[in-house]
Amino acid sequence: MDEVQFASQWKTVFHEADLRTVEDFFSFKQGQIVNANKRRSVMFFSLTTEQGPCNFFIKRFFHPHLKDMLFTFRNTGQICSQARYEWINIHTLQNHKIATCHPVCFGQIMRGPLERFSFLVTREIQGQCMADYIKQNWAAMSASDRQSLISSLGLLVRRIHQAGIHLPDLYVWHVFVTESEPHHTLALIDLHRATNRGKSRSLKIRSLGALEYSMLETYFDAETKAHFWDAYFNGQSSADRKAFLRKVRCRARVLRRRRKPPSYD
Repeated sequence: MDEVQFASQWKTVFHEADLRTVEDFFSFKQGQIVNANKRRSVMFFSLTTEQGPCNFFIKRFFHPHLKDMLFTFRNTGQICSQARYEWINIHTLQNHKIATCHPVCFGQIMRGPLERFSFLVTREIQGQCMADYIKQNWAAMSASDRQSLISSLGLLVRRIHQAGIHLPDLYVWHVFVTESEPHHTLALIDLHRATNRGKSRSLKIRSLGALEYSMLETYFDAETKAHFWDAYFNGQSSADRKAFLRKVRCRARVLRRRRKPPSYD
């Protein structure tokens, strides 16, 4: 099955740009590749609309691993492409009033139960990657501004987990700062591995371990992290908190042994 599904207001815009089929979107090269590996790539591009130029990102998935196809099946109960799965996750977050990408369209080429190709287009978020924001602004930020930012992150993750949503790729560079005044407002990107499995303690630890791994000590010292945890736990008893944190930090150490040191460059 070859399919392209648009959010209602975007179909005409893309058809006028001769982007109608999955093949059209995969052959489209009028943009800048910002990230790529053997299985997926992300490209930034612009189109002209009635309101003027509009910026987008297209994530393309190529011949996903069998384990990735099994992952989407296990989490949806049906045959589901990587792009459609992320489309579903975006709408799940939006239904919980959690800021994330603006979905525009997705497409897929399926051969029986197997996915060959799929893509997802989202509109550019008006904001800045949190890793870049911290690198550029941290030194000039007041103590109260730093606390506001890290507490906002703690509250965001708390809301995600209260909604039963888990993000094994919850890294600082997958969070966007969309507003800084009067308070920091944050949004999430890169949701193709998110799950919606209820309030699982082990999955919370896994996602928080990823976040802990991505927090560079250059910026996130013990005091700064304490503000995060205060916001996340929101009054939870200290005994439960200490046991939970030990497991989070253990997970972060596992990631540090397996992966290259994180960088905000």
